[in-house]
Amino acid sequence: MYKNYTIVKEKYIPMIRSKALILKHDKTGANIELFINDDKHYACSISFRCPTIDSSGVKHIIEHSALCGSRKYPIKEPFLELKKTSAYTYLNAVTTGNSIEFPFSSANMKDFRNIMDIYLDAAFYPNFLTNKNIFLREGWRYEYDEEKDALSYNGIVYNEMLGSFSDSNLVLDYNVDQKVFYNNYRRFTSGGFPDDIVKLSYEDFITYYNKYIH
Repeated sequence: MYKNYTIVKEKYIPMIRSKALILKHDKTGANIELFINDDKHYACSISFRCPTIDSSGVKHIIEHSALCGSRKYPIKEPFLELKKTSAYTYLNAVTTGNSIEFPFSSANMKDFRNIMDIYLDAAFYPNFLTNKNIFLREGWRYEYDEEKDALSYNGIVYNEMLGSFSDSNLVLDYNVDQKVFYNNYRRFTSGGFPDDIVKLSYEDFITYYNKYIH
């Protein structure tokens, strides 16, 4: 029934009225969690186990940059085009403490498969692998102010986290975590701390992607 897959486990879960299966893709070894039920929405999350190794925001920048064009869909922002043209019921990209996830859903199977194709290509063949400018735009870069004759930082993730850390409660939480979880990954913030984001090089960004997104 599941060509090219091996069923690892199968179980019915009454609480969510679903038949649950864990499958392993024979060729790649990829793990697939499949839930079969009568929900009218087709939903999927393409997820990668990615540890938070520092506060550089590398995962956050990968999440943003992956949706800036790919080998099969080389346009600047396919994510925004999907929002305008797709019949999606949910569309997102998420960075957590231990993962990067690309969740989506649609009530139309053809549309669902189209989104999946775009997201898979974005995850495995992103343009940022060969175009450093995507990293500079989505992550961080130097900008020169002619009037002040000074350099400053800019970038989508950098500015986003600069705004987040303007909240004194978040700053307090971050500093408490630094002390309480001094010997494990909880002391880091997966979204990125502004002072650490600007220490991330494009080369380290690519190295992290190649190590965990496969």
